[in-house]
Amino acid sequence: LWETNPANPDQRQARWVAWHEQEAADAERLTLWFTMDFHLGRVIEARPNDPALYRRRADPRAEMGRWAEAGADLARAIELDAGDPRPWFKDAQVRLKLGDLPGYRKDCAAMVERFGRETNPVPGLLTAWTCVLAPEAVADPGQAVRLAEQAVQAFPGDVKSLQTLGAALYRAGRWADAVQRLTEAAAGPDEAGNAWDWLFLAMAHQQLGHREEARKWLNQAEHWLNQTALEEAQGRRQRMPWYQRLELEVLRQEGERGVSSP
Repeated sequence: LWETNPANPDQRQARWVAWHEQEAADAERLTLWFTMDFHLGRVIEARPNDPALYRRRADPRAEMGRWAEAGADLARAIELDAGDPRPWFKDAQVRLKLGDLPGYRKDCAAMVERFGRETNPVPGLLTAWTCVLAPEAVADPGQAVRLAEQAVQAFPGDVKSLQTLGAALYRAGRWADAVQRLTEAAAGPDEAGNAWDWLFLAMAHQQLGHREEARKWLNQAEHWLNQTALEEAQGRRQRMPWYQRLELEVLRQEGERGVSSP
């Protein structure tokens, strides 16, 4: 890349930026988060109004536990392109990690307001999922149910849509309906996705007074999570991205509190 030295400053700048972009991509593939963060920073210097760059840089910062900086990048991405639901989704998770429940609920309310009326079910599905990660995310939990139902209708048999609907029904206090949908989702082929189903099944059965069933699902989820963490540490399994790990951490803590309570 640096073998030639074009006289045109714009060409030199373009090559400089392209090199940093490639280095960032290589670092991401190798999970070299500090290196990825550094090179994306140089690209952002050249393209400071590109929302995708801030959304992307938030990932290595979150992976390194630099939550405030990740949140700042996601806020900038939202400022530059509020029509993309992905930075809203990730910022809501950063708020949960920081213990900022008002901030999390603000993100959820904004997503429902912005994406809740779209005919495209994909942003609605992500909005619904964001709203089920913690209790009382929105004033009307039926909004998440409606969005998840639209996704189930649009994508028949899609496990993620069923999982989201089951979780939304749980948050809406429709525990028997939640168990039905979550059981359907858990029967799907995605072993990794089942951990989310199991945690919500544990909480739903607990609300229904099925304590033995609740404990069974919680134990199953905890066994899978512990085994997965061990395999990741040993390099036998690719590590889940930060936002999935965070979701499972938050839901596991909620499940343990609920199922363990008398």
